[in-house]
Amino acid sequence: MSKRVLKLLCLTIIMIFSLAVILSGCGSDNDTSSSDTGTKAASDDQSARKVTLRYAYNWTTGDSKGQYYEPALKSYMEKNKDTVEISLEGTPGMEHKDKIKVDLAGNNLPDVFMYWTGEADLKPLVDGDTILDMDEFFSASKNTKKEQWNEGAFSSSKVGGKLFTLPVESFKGFFLCNKALFEKYKLQYPKTYAELKTVSKVFIENGIVPINMASKGGNPGHLFLNAVGYQLKDGWKDSQTIAQTKKYNTESNLNAAKIIDEMRKEKMFPSDTIANGDWGPAVALYNEQKAAMVYCFPWKIGDIKKEIADVSEVVPFPKMEGAELSTDDFAIGGVSMGVLINKKSFADASKKQAIIDFVDYLVSDAMFTELGKASMMPAKNVKLDASQLNALFVKAVDFTSTQKFTYDPTWALFPGSDTTQSYADALDELFAGAITPEQYVEKVQTAVDSAK
Repeated sequence: MSKRVLKLLCLTIIMIFSLAVILSGCGSDNDTSSSDTGTKAASDDQSARKVTLRYAYNWTTGDSKGQYYEPALKSYMEKNKDTVEISLEGTPGMEHKDKIKVDLAGNNLPDVFMYWTGEADLKPLVDGDTILDMDEFFSASKNTKKEQWNEGAFSSSKVGGKLFTLPVESFKGFFLCNKALFEKYKLQYPKTYAELKTVSKVFIENGIVPINMASKGGNPGHLFLNAVGYQLKDGWKDSQTIAQTKKYNTESNLNAAKIIDEMRKEKMFPSDTIANGDWGPAVALYNEQKAAMVYCFPWKIGDIKKEIADVSEVVPFPKMEGAELSTDDFAIGGVSMGVLINKKSFADASKKQAIIDFVDYLVSDAMFTELGKASMMPAKNVKLDASQLNALFVKAVDFTSTQKFTYDPTWALFPGSDTTQSYADALDELFAGAITPEQYVEKVQTAVDSAK
């Protein structure tokens, strides 16, 4: 073979080898690209399967439960971040009610949300066919069962005999006295209205507000009014039947309003009942020992300073003149908040299981244990560890457990949410002295008459 032919043959072999290498490289690039595409597709598929839920609640800024509740929510979100994304919509206090009303009007309710119990608040949601009958949830859940609540806990969560909320927070009111102030001025805790007038005069003479009580948006004044009015003849009965009788301008309600007006004139309340109203300032004066007594509720215990809690005594609400029911035997209370599920969201197959899992967590024993640290009375049957509880909360629970009956506040019994708003406005005016007791009851009666 000639050198020329050999040279051409070598060049040909080199070219063939080089081409093979190039083709091999191209093949490798294609394989890598295919692998990357597969990984991306799997990631996209996982992302597509990830569910997004909206949850609205009001245990946030300004509520002592928020310091336990929100971290618990975020813990659940972190543990389940690969399968569900939860958008938290926290609005404080009564602003939450306004938010839900706006969402309802805009057909934009959250998938799951916390809301007040009572027909007046629930009926607009039920009439709009927007919330789930909770018997459907119980049928679908493997972890949450109806039997985990006492039947009585469901009374204010029903409309038309159907259950629409999972009761979360129960409550009872209790009367607190600052032992140190009473001892300082050598006074006894008042057992009657006459005794309350006597000790109030002493406190006023020494620059101390007798009772840390006021009304803004109806809070917390409506509960204090019930504690007064339910003692009187027919007081409790008139309120419990108002949805049927449609009658508020009764003798018992008028007499209760007259007592509130007299207390105001006697200067038992702060001079500015609007500035000191609502839940934010509900224990502020008592906390600073600028008020000697307060009608308190569990959600405010966490706001009372330890040194004040240590000198606080739980005593019966003073007995009014003409009382027929003893405050030794009853408390104003019930279930205040529950968890609701958007009916349309629950019907969405892509969301249903995520909703069930999340709601299971919201009403789990673990969640109630966390909330117990904030002195929340659980609506569900849960045993709390007393060693983790606020000492004043334990005192309040021990005292209220001796009262045989717990009566729902009138607020939860009105026919329609528009009525409760008018009731709140009228209460603000009554506590402020802007209207007479007679004008007050007629103003509320007008709202009841116009209720749908």
